[in-house]
Amino acid sequence: MKEDINLLRDFVSEVYRWLRVCYLGESSTEKQPRWPVIPVKKDLENLAVSAWKEFEEQYPLEKLLSPLNQERKDLEEILVSHGLYGAQLRYKLHLVETTANASVSKFTGWRRKLIGIIDNIIDSLGPTGIAGALKELKDALTGSLPD
Repeated sequence: MKEDINLLRDFVSEVYRWLRVCYLGESSTEKQPRWPVIPVKKDLENLAVSAWKEFEEQYPLEKLLSPLNQERKDLEEILVSHGLYGAQLRYKLHLVETTANASVSKFTGWRRKLIGIIDNIIDSLGPTGIAGALKELKDALTGSLPD
């Protein structure tokens, strides 16, 4: 289970880094995300940047990850009940990477699928105490996708 928790920490960290670059731009982080950036529409840029900065102030990455860093009796039960362990977790994480690779083709359908798959995993992490605000900012990116 420790390996699964490490994989989930890496996933949440990657979501955080990816969203940061989507909201603030390519130069906002030293390490670029593995997933294709979904830039915020120009007319939403100022509001989006303010929203991300407010979120980042309230939930720095370490605080966001704290539910996965604490010794908790219920954590294993939560992860198992949501299929976030073992082969199921590896399958879901591989699906994110496969979909991200397909979305590089610039077809909007694949980017929507990527957001949806990430959403499923973040939803399942909800009972652990991972901030719902991360999910909401990820969901808001769909407003920047072409129709």
